[in-house]
Amino acid sequence: GSSASEGYVEALGSNGQWGGICDDSFDIYDAQVICQMLGYPSAIAAVDANSMYGTAPSGSNHVLDNLGCTGTELSVFDCPHNGEWQENCGASEIAGVQCTSKIC
Repeated sequence: GSSASEGYVEALGSNGQWGGICDDSFDIYDAQVICQMLGYPSAIAAVDANSMYGTAPSGSNHVLDNLGCTGTELSVFDCPHNGEWQENCGASEIAGVQCTSKIC
């Protein structure tokens, strides 16, 4: 993104490999959890990364797909999802977030 508080989202899987988070079913509640994991107070938007940030370096490797966060989870891995690496997403389907400014 154009600032430290926005961009596409990648996560470290339990196998020690990084992958994207797919934008299928990705919404503001999922973005909320991600922003808080990164130390931001809240999310402004969940965005289709293809339209805003382009293709991620992780390519078509997505660690999570079909997130179903409520916004109160401490980690995206606590949210309902298909299971790690259980996905059907292309390289342009990586999720993106815009977070509020950091409070320090």
